[in-house]
Amino acid sequence: MTTQTKEDKAQLQYLMDERAIVNALYEYAHSFDYGPEERFRDCFMDTCTIEKRWRGEFESRNLSQKRDPSRPWTPTKNDKHVISVPMLKRLFGLA
Repeated sequence: MTTQTKEDKAQLQYLMDERAIVNALYEYAHSFDYGPEERFRDCFMDTCTIEKRWRGEFESRNLSQKRDPSRPWTPTKNDKHVISVPMLKRLFGLA
């Protein structure tokens, strides 16, 4: 039987946290491109404000607000958000 040290537990927790962050990034990219909208919204807290800027248009709304029904959630075939080799250690100053 092996005994886990505090360092082992901390390292395991770090790896589990890192994996959860990477999974959230993948979920964001996939749901943004393919929907459904509910999966995309689940990537954020209800208090989140999303700002969209696209071809001169600007939209800002809190996720707790209802979306304008005249602007349906319609990902296009051109939407492709890719997450590749996230650099979490460098991003969070852990490198």
